[in-house]
Formats: sequence, C-alpha cells, structure tokens
Amino acid sequence: MGLKKITSSLPRRQKELINLVYFLGYTHTEAAEEMQMPLGSVKTLVRSAVINLRNTFNAALHIRKSA
Repeated sequence: MGLKKITSSLPRRQKELINLVYFLGYTHTEAAEEMQMPLGSVKTLVRSAVINLRNTFNAALHIRKSA
C-alpha cells in the first residue's frame, strides 16, 4: 500500500496539511499561513494525521501478514 493511497483516507484538512508539510516541504508556520489557520491547530492536525497514518499502515501490514 502506497503512502499516497493511505493519505487519501485522511480527513480533508489533515490530507492537505500532510501534503504541504511532508510532500512540499512547508514548515508548520508556512502551512498555517497558507491554510489561514492558527499554528497550534496546524500542529495538532499534523500530529493527528501522522497517528492516523501510522495506525492505517500498521493495520495494512497486519492484514498482509495474516493472509
């Protein structure tokens, strides 16, 4: 399962922030300005997205190992 496919399962804002921060190289501050959001909200959403991605990836690995 590819990272782009896994990110497609994220809520819209989380997906947009992951794209800005991890794929386009924005800092959290730059992403906050781009999205017109408070910096604290950006940090919280990015952290939540990373946790969601980790859980989704781990679940996919578990399914593959079980099959």
